[in-house]
Amino acid sequence: MIKETKISVIVPVYNVGIYIARCAQSLFDQTLEDIEYIFIDDCSLDDSIAVLKQALENYPARKQHIKIIRHQENRGVATARNTGLDVAKGKYIGWVDADDWIEREMFEKMYNTAESGQADLVWCNFMMTFADSSYENKQQVAEDPKTYLQALITGEMKGMLWNKLIKRQVFSKNQIRFLNGSNLGEDRNVLIKVLFYCNNITHVEEPLYHYMQLNTGAITRDTNTCRVYEEIDNTRDIVCFLREKNVDWVLDSHIHDFMFRSKRKLLNAIDLIHFEKWAGIFPESNGLLYKSTLRIRHKILGFLAIHKIWGLLRLWINVKKRYQTSKT
Repeated sequence: MIKETKISVIVPVYNVGIYIARCAQSLFDQTLEDIEYIFIDDCSLDDSIAVLKQALENYPARKQHIKIIRHQENRGVATARNTGLDVAKGKYIGWVDADDWIEREMFEKMYNTAESGQADLVWCNFMMTFADSSYENKQQVAEDPKTYLQALITGEMKGMLWNKLIKRQVFSKNQIRFLNGSNLGEDRNVLIKVLFYCNNITHVEEPLYHYMQLNTGAITRDTNTCRVYEEIDNTRDIVCFLREKNVDWVLDSHIHDFMFRSKRKLLNAIDLIHFEKWAGIFPESNGLLYKSTLRIRHKILGFLAIHKIWGLLRLWINVKKRYQTSKT
C-alpha cells in the first residue's frame, strides 16, 4: 500500500519574481518533511519560475516533492487553483500566495492539530505586514462550521484560504472547484462550500502566516471594474449553492446584505452601463442602499440608477471624467 502524502501545498504563480524567493525558502524550510509542493505557473511574463528553481537548488531533498505546472496562457488564479487540486495527492490541502511567506512550523502544527482533533479544516492567525508596520489578525470565531459560514456571509470573517489546511476528501467527495474565470472572491466561494460539508473544524491560535501588503498589483486589482463582476459571479454562485442546499439557518437579510456588498464597487464606475447593471444585479438587495455605510454621493448615484434618472447620471459621469483628465 502506497503511503499517502500528508499535505499538498498549492501555490499559484504569476509575475512574482521579486517576492517568490522568500516564499519558496519559507516553504522548503518547513519542519514537516512529508509535503508535496505544487506551483502553478499561470504563464508568468517575468523570471518567477527561474527564481523559484534557483531557490530550490538549496534544498536538494525537496526536489522530488516539487511539481511545477505551466499554463499555456494566462487563465487566472481560480483556474490555477483548480489545476493544483486536480493533481494534488496529499491528505490535506494547504494554500500559499507566492508573494507571502510562512513560519517554519506552520504546516507541522496545523497537520498535528488536524490529526489530533480529527478536523476537516484547521485555520490559524496571521500577520498583516505593510511597508512600515505589521499587526496580528486573530481570526477568531466559534469552532463550528455553521457559525464560520454565517460569519463569512455577514463579513465578520474573511474568506482567504492561505491560513487554512483542509482535508482533500472534502474537495474530491463533494466535487468542489473554483469558478473558472472569476478571480475575485473565488476563495470565499470555495470556503463556504467546504464549511458546508465539514463536520469538525479547529483553530491554531498562533500567527503562522505572513500576509504581505507590498505587492501593489495584488492590492489594486480589487478596484478593476471587470474584477467586480467576477466577485459578483462568485456571489451569485454562493447564493445558488445555499438555496440548492436549503441552508435555512443563514438569514435572508444577511444574504441580501452579502449580495449588496458584492456589487457596491460598481458605484465607483465612470460609464453609464455599469450603473444600469448595478441596479439590475441582485435587485432584491437595492433597498439596503439607504441604510448602508456607503458615502452620501454613492447613495445618490444608486438612487439615480434605481429610478433610471440617466440624465443626472450622465452629468455626474462627465464631470468626473473631466476632473480625472485635469489631474493627469
